[in-house]
Amino acid sequence: MKPRPAPPALYTDNFDFDVPLEVLAGRSGKRGSSTYEPERCGGCGKFDAVACLKAGSARSVDPARVKVEWGHTLDAQTVMSSRMLAALLKVPGVEIDAYPIGPGKRPTHWVVWPARLFPPEPIVPQKRLLAPYPPHVAFLSHGPKCKACGRYPEVTYNGRWVSVPAATVLAGIPMEGESQTPLWLFNAVVAAAVKQFPHARLRLLGLENRPPVDSPVEPAPKSRRTRRCT
Repeated sequence: MKPRPAPPALYTDNFDFDVPLEVLAGRSGKRGSSTYEPERCGGCGKFDAVACLKAGSARSVDPARVKVEWGHTLDAQTVMSSRMLAALLKVPGVEIDAYPIGPGKRPTHWVVWPARLFPPEPIVPQKRLLAPYPPHVAFLSHGPKCKACGRYPEVTYNGRWVSVPAATVLAGIPMEGESQTPLWLFNAVVAAAVKQFPHARLRLLGLENRPPVDSPVEPAPKSRRTRRCT
C-alpha cells in the first residue's frame, strides 16, 4: 500500500466575488478623489489599498449590504464578520489588521488584511498572461515595475504552492491587479477555526509550502494561461 501524502502545509480561500460593493472609494478616481488622492502613486496611478482603508474609505459603505461571514468585494477586498474576526484572533499567533465598515460605533463587519505580509517570491517577469509556470516559479509579474512605488501592474500566482517561513500561522502576500489584494495563507489550526463558520462561503485550497528560495532570473516561457488572483 502506498503511503498517504502529507497534508498541505498551508491553506488559502478560493477567491470569489460575493459582496456586491466596493470599499476602496476613490480607487478609480471617480469617487472620493479629493480624500484619497494622497494615497495614489504619482508614477503608476495605483491606490495603496491599506492606506485608503486607514484613511477611512470603508466607513462610507452601507453595512447592511454586507451579509457574509467572510467574503470578497468587487474591488478585491476581504470582508469578515465581527464574530468570525473575534474567533480567529483567539488562535495563538494570528494577527489581523481590521478596518470597520460603515459609520456606526459597533461595526458588524470589517475589511481585513493579514498583519504579516510576505513578498511574492519566487517571481519572474512575464509580459503576457499566456504562460505556464515553470516548476520552480510561484508568481509571475506582468509589466514593468513602477519606479515610484515598486509595484507591478499585475501579479499572478500558480495556485499550487508558495514559499514562506515554515512556522507561518497566518500571513498574506500582496497581489496586484486593478486593485491591490492579499493572498491569504494560514495553517491547519486557523483552517479549523474558519470551518466553524459554515456560512462563510469559503472553499479552502491546500497549498504546499516549499523551502524559501531566491527568485530565478530567467523569464517564464509563453504559452498556456496563468491563474489570475485579481
